[in-house]
Amino acid sequence: MRRPIAERAAHGARLLDIMVPFWYEQVDTDKLDVASPKWCIGGQVKEVWPVMEQVSAGKGEVPTDCARDHGLLLYVDEQGIVDGIDQYKLNYAILDRDWRAEISKRRQKGDGSERAE
Repeated sequence: MRRPIAERAAHGARLLDIMVPFWYEQVDTDKLDVASPKWCIGGQVKEVWPVMEQVSAGKGEVPTDCARDHGLLLYVDEQGIVDGIDQYKLNYAILDRDWRAEISKRRQKGDGSERAE
């Protein structure tokens, strides 16, 4: 089942907390652009793609589907124009915003993880 866009960055960040401690220290949030191969989370945190390959292999998925479910990419049907709104730009803007929020939480805590309150 596909995770809603609004939940994906938090889901991805929790996975990275486990697999790549302090991953958020590698991200330049001023340049963060989930739609950019260079400035997305995977472009800035080199360990991301090996993690996606490892996790997807355990689930019998392809790495790009795993990456989509963890807020690193969009599904093809989440792109295009709907009611005059460019869904591609809107959905990537949501992911950018949500990743910045996840990174900010971790930087404020400074312990490499986002803990439930």
